[in-house]
Amino acid sequence: MKKFNWKEIIRPAVTLTVICLLITAALAVTDNVTKGPIAELATQKELASRQQVLPQAASFEEIEGTGENTAPCKALDSAGNVVGYVIVTSANGEGGSVKVMTGIQTDGTVAGITVLEQSETVGLGANCEKESFRSQFEQKIPDEGFSVYKAGQTAPENGGIEAMTSATITSNAVVKAVNSAAEVFRTLTKGGN
Repeated sequence: MKKFNWKEIIRPAVTLTVICLLITAALAVTDNVTKGPIAELATQKELASRQQVLPQAASFEEIEGTGENTAPCKALDSAGNVVGYVIVTSANGEGGSVKVMTGIQTDGTVAGITVLEQSETVGLGANCEKESFRSQFEQKIPDEGFSVYKAGQTAPENGGIEAMTSATITSNAVVKAVNSAAEVFRTLTKGGN
């Protein structure tokens, strides 16, 4: 029987421990260095998205205490007058959550929407990011909310959104998110915000 040699066990263990500590330190430094620029890029992207959905706004002011699932902002013109609201909501699509930013003018007209996050099927549900689908929402919010109809069906008189081909679940998710934004808008405007 071979004699037990501590050097054969301790040396590789210490070497692996040192390597793990060095890699951990390198990852921590990388995280610290990139955290600021990543947050700055996210802020810039969010501001650009707000400007896209409500282009007549000169600045945006976040509204506090309005709920966990929404991120509403007042959209202000250069004189500080409220010209609308930008609201972020989400709903479940085929591939997961679909996060939508909706810009609503003070008269209740949707100025624009943009899809911030989605994991839908490429070429089908992912088409929710296309202007041809998003532009359908640019109308006054109907009292009963927006609704989806399929090609070949009769469009509703108000608020009809034509479903994307083979992506009705995603179409419904976007409509649900925009309808949620409309409800937040109604709450905000009733409260005098």
